[in-house]
Amino acid sequence: MRRLALLVLLAGCDLFPPELLEQDGGAPDARAPAVVAMSDECGDAPVLEQEVVNAPIDLRARTDGFDGALCGLDAPGNDAFFAIPMEAGEKWHVHLHVRATLGFDPTLAVLDGCGTCAAAIDHCAVDQEEHLTFVAPADGTYVVAIDGRLSGGGVYDLLVSQPVCGDGGVPEHSETCDDGNTTDGDGCDSRCRAELASGDGEVEPNDDPTGANVLAAPGSFAGYIGGRCDEDHFVVAHGGGRLVATLGGQDGSCASPSATLELLDAAGTVLATGTPEGELCARLEATAPPGELLLRVDADPQSDAFRYEVSVQ
Repeated sequence: MRRLALLVLLAGCDLFPPELLEQDGGAPDARAPAVVAMSDECGDAPVLEQEVVNAPIDLRARTDGFDGALCGLDAPGNDAFFAIPMEAGEKWHVHLHVRATLGFDPTLAVLDGCGTCAAAIDHCAVDQEEHLTFVAPADGTYVVAIDGRLSGGGVYDLLVSQPVCGDGGVPEHSETCDDGNTTDGDGCDSRCRAELASGDGEVEPNDDPTGANVLAAPGSFAGYIGGRCDEDHFVVAHGGGRLVATLGGQDGSCASPSATLELLDAAGTVLATGTPEGELCARLEATAPPGELLLRVDADPQSDAFRYEVSVQ
């Protein structure tokens, strides 16, 4: 399937290096701004059929046609819909950036048919970007719903990209590496996730579960929460049974008062949540069957930046 990219230079973006935002379309000022076809209702969502770059979207003149409760979202603002044909296993990344400090708080959702929610996110605070990565479970046409959250709608910069693991070059959104192959065990695994040995530091951008760093447990690993809605994800290949994980600062004390640690299974179910213990920010213990488990390090969306160490036994 051909690559589709809606691309702008997101000045001040906290989550991704500039080269990730420029690679699909070249320098943003080298192309004229594009118009993205969207609808006010899910059932009328137009299909994106051509590569589009530098795509601002304006929700101020649109209506509220999205029932956010479908995805568990409080989404009362102006909406816009567009559709993307996807093949099973394809990965797509959708990224919204508020153009100015206007008091807007957008949400994003991917719908498998207008009555079924496939994915949704409302993680960041007012005037911060939202982004999600979606892996299509089956062939079909999926609808992206953008909600401006407030009645004024909002003006945003929009990026949609299809990361392809194994094509080499600069890692794309939701990839922490791409060494040109899909082989495990060479530092970059078959899903383009960086493989870390004990003592290594995290590889960004791992603020998306599909781009999590792979940990060689047991071991300790260093990380950095960059503030403004950052979160870090790590995958543990669990052999089954008891697992213990702790979160603290690199000096042994708590990294941040608002730091949190969660353990999730492959379906996204939270198995355990860390609680403070002594000088640690968090400690959790769980018993789980063999398989991949996800460790998520998070903090309050308005938290200051901090460094931490996560340990897995």
